[in-house]
Amino acid sequence: MAAHARPAPIGLSAAQLRNRMIVSARRIITEHWPRVDRCPVCGSGWPCTPTDTAYGYLATVGQGNWAPPTGCAEPVVTSAGDRWGSCADASA
Repeated sequence: MAAHARPAPIGLSAAQLRNRMIVSARRIITEHWPRVDRCPVCGSGWPCTPTDTAYGYLATVGQGNWAPPTGCAEPVVTSAGDRWGSCADASA
């Protein structure tokens, strides 16, 4: 049986990985936020599968009731140096 090499660690601490996952989940929720009960990305009824998964993760870290800020009708993603941000980051 061949031995498999373990993947190299990506260099993030557990806290950094957790924070990155929270930002990613919030971005998914913001991008898929419903416009009249339909997902604008998937076109399906809301909550769509990506949103449901993102809320599931946020619930495991105690943030399951998070919603995008009211001014985020259309998510805007910007880059400041090497850090990406969006409306999802506004209440982080």
